[in-house]
Amino acid sequence: MQIFVLISSVRLLFSMANFSWVLLLGLWSSSYAQQSRCFDDQDISIYYPCLCEGTGEGNLNITCLGVSNRKIKDIFRDSEAPEINRFALVPLAGPSNQLDIDEDLLSGKRARTIQIGSCPDDASRPLQIHPDAFRSSSDYAQKFFIVDCEINRVNWSFLSDFRELKEIQLSSVDGIKSINSLPTLNNIKQLSFTESTGFSDPLLDFPAKSLVSLATLVLDGNSDLSNEVTGTIMSTIASNAVQLESFTLINSPLITQVPENIGDVLTLKSVNLSSNSIGSVGSDAFFFSSDLSVRLIDLSNNLIATVSPDAFSQGDYGEATIQLDNNLLTKFESNAFLEVLDEMNRSGGSGIVSIANNGIICIGCDLAWLIRDNPNLLQWVSGGACVDGTAFEDVDPDNFDSACAVITPTPETTSTTEIPTTVPTTTVTSTTVTTTTPTTTPTTTPTTTPTTTPTTTPTTTPTTTPTTTPTTTPTTTPTTTPTTTPTTTPTTTPTTTPTTTPTTTPTTTPTTTPTTVISTTEASTTKDPLDEVTTTQSTSTTTVQPNNKDDLLLLLLYIIVGLVGVSLLILMFSCIYMIISRKKRKNNRKSSIPEVLDNSTNVRGAPVLPASKPTSGLPLTSPIVVQGPGGKWYKSSAGANKTAGAANNPVKSK
Repeated sequence: MQIFVLISSVRLLFSMANFSWVLLLGLWSSSYAQQSRCFDDQDISIYYPCLCEGTGEGNLNITCLGVSNRKIKDIFRDSEAPEINRFALVPLAGPSNQLDIDEDLLSGKRARTIQIGSCPDDASRPLQIHPDAFRSSSDYAQKFFIVDCEINRVNWSFLSDFRELKEIQLSSVDGIKSINSLPTLNNIKQLSFTESTGFSDPLLDFPAKSLVSLATLVLDGNSDLSNEVTGTIMSTIASNAVQLESFTLINSPLITQVPENIGDVLTLKSVNLSSNSIGSVGSDAFFFSSDLSVRLIDLSNNLIATVSPDAFSQGDYGEATIQLDNNLLTKFESNAFLEVLDEMNRSGGSGIVSIANNGIICIGCDLAWLIRDNPNLLQWVSGGACVDGTAFEDVDPDNFDSACAVITPTPETTSTTEIPTTVPTTTVTSTTVTTTTPTTTPTTTPTTTPTTTPTTTPTTTPTTTPTTTPTTTPTTTPTTTPTTTPTTTPTTTPTTTPTTTPTTTPTTTPTTTPTTVISTTEASTTKDPLDEVTTTQSTSTTTVQPNNKDDLLLLLLYIIVGLVGVSLLILMFSCIYMIISRKKRKNNRKSSIPEVLDNSTNVRGAPVLPASKPTSGLPLTSPIVVQGPGGKWYKSSAGANKTAGAANNPVKSK
């Protein structure tokens, strides 16, 4: 045992030492890669005229602002990194002023996130994407975004076979209806349409069949999104059994009601309908599956004046948050909220009904059901206040006279099943047997009694026969047939009810202490047929003699811990040194910017500073070097006029 511990300790020492040096080498390599992968040995950007930025994890974010398709292909063909974290593109109109993204734009390289945005407004044709534009990223890309572009003519087949794609976001786009050509994407979890148009003319044909795994749908700030469209979307999702769990529909002025068919989505747990123009909540508006655990219903910042009875008629609301803040409610009625609050009270969870900033009238009997009859439910109401500012908790229950009807929650119904008792029937059966015995001759009694008694007794109550037979037989048969009764009773009773069986449950509880004495206690419990319990307990004690080599082993462990500590200190100081060196290199580059501006060269043609134009401010028609945010210097390309600020590629020097 001691040899094993010694060998393990030595192995631990070498493992920690190797780990420290490997970690140190990895940090140095990562830092070097982050500094060098954007630049070659001459400190010239590999991705110029695109902007290259390290993520801090050894990955790169590449942004191409108004760079031609041909140039982008050349850049990625010459680059060495097979994978990048993000590729962002501001398209450049081609020779015919058309926005086309060519095939294999990344020259076989892969990107985890692909962003296309800020398409030029003066293009003669809307954005079009070649079916094989990003084919190399089909098994790697996880997110795809389009921002501020017209997508009427986009053929979404370029996303075919994107097996790892999990999120699609379309923001500030026109022509959202083109999304109906979306191919089957089995792993998509989130789809977002933000501040976009093109939902209603014609109506959006939502591609639910292509998004069977969709869990989150976000519709935010879409100006032409109507009640009819949202109802159609929810109906399509429900009919295709899409596993939607979260639905957000906010900041849409044409939404005046809770979307129809919302309760037909059997997996929906969170609904956010805030900041719309909803005026009322109808009956069964949120009629969910009875076993669905609802988490959120947000109706805040609307124009809701009434909540109809049974608006929250079905579903598990014990843990739900129902938000009705900043509406036009004047009543808080029991037929809409009593059952929900009672369910929250019974579950004792985190459920709440929030009604802050409404004008609730507390005069009359409208609140008697809550303040007088069910004050225990007040803890599940947040922001409840009368129109005069008085909190619900401060309203005097005596303000509601006896004319106000008493309203309490419907009690829970529990079903109980009584176990039928068969003892009386068994007693009658045994009595019948004994009454026939006197009418029969003593010679026939042994033959009839065994045949009738076993057949009737087991079929009626096999478990209760033993308890009744001994009590009835001695009282009825000793005077008539004392010789036959003992023969029949033993034969029937053992065959029908083996009810009491001895059970032995030995329990062993070993107890060891870190001292030299080890105590072991064993207890066994036995229950016999007469319900007598016998417990046997035994304790054994073992004394372990001390070993003379323990002190040597302990000293060795101290040495190992010390060496590990020294290794960790070396690692820490090495990391601090690398950080200081990195900052020093960065400062040296900043101080050498003027020299770089005079002597900058590039294998793809260095930009020339025009003498008549400033070196900072708005982008120019030809590539220049400009000073951007934070004092950094950037090179700008000719096609970056769409974006605000001159942001391209930082100039580096040795």
